[in-house]
Amino acid sequence: MASDIERQSVVNSAAYVLRLSGQPQAADALLTAELTRSHSPYYFMLALADNARRRGDSEAALRWAERAWRESQGPATRVQWGSSYVGYLVELAPQDAARIETTVLALLGELDGQRDALYDRTRARLERMSGKLLDWAREGDHDAVLARLRTKRDALCAALPAGDPQRAPCAALFESPARRAGATRRCSPGSCCGACCSSRCCSPARRSACSSPRCTPGATSRPRARWW
Repeated sequence: MASDIERQSVVNSAAYVLRLSGQPQAADALLTAELTRSHSPYYFMLALADNARRRGDSEAALRWAERAWRESQGPATRVQWGSSYVGYLVELAPQDAARIETTVLALLGELDGQRDALYDRTRARLERMSGKLLDWAREGDHDAVLARLRTKRDALCAALPAGDPQRAPCAALFESPARRAGATRRCSPGSCCGACCSSRCCSPARRSACSSPRCTPGATSRPRARWW
């Protein structure tokens, strides 16, 4: 008799072949029948979500993806399934900013207290999710949502021990490359003239007082980056 793991693999492969051969309804029927038999039905739920997305049924795809995340088990698996659900939301319901934000905050909340939350598979999934959210925010002007996600991220990063190698990937979540680069550059106190006039290192009052077309020696202006 096949083990649960072997049966899971066979059913997944069979459903995949059915879909490729133009029998999506048969694939869905096979996957649905296994939900009550499998020890890990959330694997099949994600396959059902993918099938629904392929046939253009966004509502069903989101429903299955959410259920797969909520019923998944194990810290790393929950991050993987949760980030997949976020991906479905960004793709199929990009206008639902509240739902996206709530889901990401819940997912980050599950990382609280986990000592190895940003290693290996979990880190890769979070970084992939972060990239999708940055693209979504840029296209839809969701800077306020990102700001709140960064606040939650900062609390998560702050809980890590000093010198922990997870701090760097943690701080990079929800940050665009331009924003990360800008955060490492500083302007010299008092810089305001010439090229620095458009940067944060000079207040409007000091800019108006500039009489020279050059900056204070050593001043470096911060690059103007969009906040996504």
